[in-house]
Amino acid sequence: MTTLPIRPLLKSYRGPNQILRRRTNEANLLAHKIARHLNEKILTDPREMQQHFFDDIAEVFGCSADIVRAAIPYGGYSCISLRVSEGDRDAIRADMGLLKTKAAKQATGR
Repeated sequence: MTTLPIRPLLKSYRGPNQILRRRTNEANLLAHKIARHLNEKILTDPREMQQHFFDDIAEVFGCSADIVRAAIPYGGYSCISLRVSEGDRDAIRADMGLLKTKAAKQATGR
């Protein structure tokens, strides 16, 4: 079962090779960008049942669908299918810093 918000699958390298370390860091940065983009797409799509294709996401970032597939957990071969509730949307908003807590709302009066 897919849990929202989408979190990227990150690679790990702790060896002495600086080139591999840099490539791993770049791959992890791209994985974070892909996950954020997907979470934003989920928020802007009003449908409860959603399908997001890896080829479409890859086109946005100029990478292969394989890279997107490796960065996103729970997806199939060509896409990720989701059932998105309002609670899921709130969780994504909170994770992205877009949802104010009750205490913050009371303090600002909004």
